[in-house]
Amino acid sequence: MFGIANLTCIVSFDPQDNWNHRFVPVDQQVIAHQLEATTAAYGAASGAPSVLDTVKIGMLGSPATISTVSEALAAPPSRMWSWIRC
Repeated sequence: MFGIANLTCIVSFDPQDNWNHRFVPVDQQVIAHQLEATTAAYGAASGAPSVLDTVKIGMLGSPATISTVSEALAAPPSRMWSWIRC
């Protein structure tokens, strides 16, 4: 198994506010750079599988992040994706 993770936000709990969530988004350009590196990590030169064929999408956190991830996954070269949503 070969996998790579990209962070789109950081979430923690606030013990001083009834354990509610603290949400810190990651800058869109940082997310785009992570996704660029993730997709570039696949192929013959990388020693990894030739195609990134499965993507698990977790918490995206904002419409801007959804757009950034969507654009990265739609970018050439087109590949077939298996989607796992949680």
